[in-house]
Amino acid sequence: MRLLLVVAFLLVPAMVSAQASDRPVGSVVQHPNTTYAPVPGMDFPGDPDLAHRFAWALVAAADSAHQITPAFRGPARVLNALADDGIAPEDVHLALVAQGPSAMAMLDDEAYRRLHGIDNPNLPLLRELHENGVLLVVCGQTMVGRGMERGDFPDFVQVSRAATVARVILAAQGYVFNPF
Repeated sequence: MRLLLVVAFLLVPAMVSAQASDRPVGSVVQHPNTTYAPVPGMDFPGDPDLAHRFAWALVAAADSAHQITPAFRGPARVLNALADDGIAPEDVHLALVAQGPSAMAMLDDEAYRRLHGIDNPNLPLLRELHENGVLLVVCGQTMVGRGMERGDFPDFVQVSRAATVARVILAAQGYVFNPF
């Protein structure tokens, strides 16, 4: 019995991983790293009468400079899920506030190459998020503290004085911060 439980425990991650690769990309953000599972029998859809204002406060980056920062996928999944519920992307207001390592994941290719020797794998997803109205904000304190300059970030990434200030402003504007 224990052997069966151990085998099942070891197989679950492989099954989940295989299922994740079979998932469709969304109808709004179509980056391959933003798949999500359709939910049969779902009966708690998004509400088109609500103001959809969500934000993410990010600190962590990917485990490797070659990987996409996992939290950058959240806004794409929200846009796609709400679109599937009939809510237009222009009625959804999302923001990412990045500091520390996650802020460095927003660097343009030239600055990213200086740090890691490769182009920034996050840029295609970040560009697509921006094109779909997601506000991308980087912490100015992180930028200065890590020796970066405004020109090290793409024009579509905004620099705030501090991540804390950006979060306070967004909260006052009615954004709800996602706890994960």
